[in-house]
Amino acid sequence: MPAEMRICLFAFLFWFASLLSSGQTFLRPDHPDIRYTGAFFSDRSDSLVVFLRHSPSFLSLPPHVSLANAAKARTTTGVTVSLRTGAEGVKAWFRMMKGQNRRMFSFTCYVDGDSTALLKQKRDLLTEEGDSLFALVLPVPGDGAVHTYRLVLPVLSTPAFAGITLTGEHASLQQLPPADKPLYLAYGNSITHGQGQFTGDQTWPWVLAGQMGWELCNLAVGGSKTSLPMARMIAREITRPVDYMTILIGFNDAVFLMIDTATYRRRLTAFIKTVRRGHPETEIFLLGQTYTEKKKDKAGNPLHFDEWRKVQREVAESFVAGGDGKIHFINGAGLTDHADLKNPPRDVVHLSVAGAARFGKSLADTIRTILDNTPGDHGR
Repeated sequence: MPAEMRICLFAFLFWFASLLSSGQTFLRPDHPDIRYTGAFFSDRSDSLVVFLRHSPSFLSLPPHVSLANAAKARTTTGVTVSLRTGAEGVKAWFRMMKGQNRRMFSFTCYVDGDSTALLKQKRDLLTEEGDSLFALVLPVPGDGAVHTYRLVLPVLSTPAFAGITLTGEHASLQQLPPADKPLYLAYGNSITHGQGQFTGDQTWPWVLAGQMGWELCNLAVGGSKTSLPMARMIAREITRPVDYMTILIGFNDAVFLMIDTATYRRRLTAFIKTVRRGHPETEIFLLGQTYTEKKKDKAGNPLHFDEWRKVQREVAESFVAGGDGKIHFINGAGLTDHADLKNPPRDVVHLSVAGAARFGKSLADTIRTILDNTPGDHGR
């Protein structure tokens, strides 16, 4: 065994022994009564759970093929860790992995469904991977009762889960009640990923999922473009039936790839056709580009996003005309405006925290109306 591995092993054993001597119980991250959502492809072991929202095969693709940044894809937007215990103290351990990590990353802790604490960690206080273990002390009500804790992991950061420490007379986990919710996939770029928000529960897909009672898996990647490999991953590797899906993609195709709308139409059509091969019954909501004041692409050529929204609408209509009654167009620009932008004129595309909340709630209202007025079975 290499010297560095021996040192890490001895350090872990010393830490674990100190827990036992202090009357604490350490539970490994693969404990069957700890539940994870939002990451179908996570790498689990008895020492670490590395959360993966995308499959290893997709993450291994070069960026010019995947049309997505793998470091950004590895971040934990939309991921949650849940457990139920009557312990007097609960401490969750994480290890910060290499990759994209904000200088300050924040977790939200929900106790029995209510948001009760914002738990922050400074990246500067951590060292590189292999020596970046940190702990979050969860807010225990202190009433001696059993409570359900749900940690919402950060946006645009890459923590992995290393287990929990419980203290007190009831330092054990109880089985969580079943959570049979409809599955919702959110696909898009940084607007969907969470650029402009600070915590995972501030993104508009999280707000939408909460309003609708859905289980969220956020597949968005900041900077990404319309990606056929992503569609193949969804169709072939997400084997659980997907009840609902939103697609908000195209901004980076226009601004950075600088493709024309005809090329974009073909790519978007191919993306949806590919997803449909694996998930023929999914209700898909194709969102027209949200409000933006971006007027030029990266080369300075003029951009007119109304033309892109027209293509998005026409693509949805073409599927409906072909007999697919489970695709619906929603104009994102009709549900957002200047007041929803993060920081204009510097940032004229990303939503602020308040803007993302308004957009998520408006989408929920619009989707309810669509489903209520569309014949057929709309899932659970």
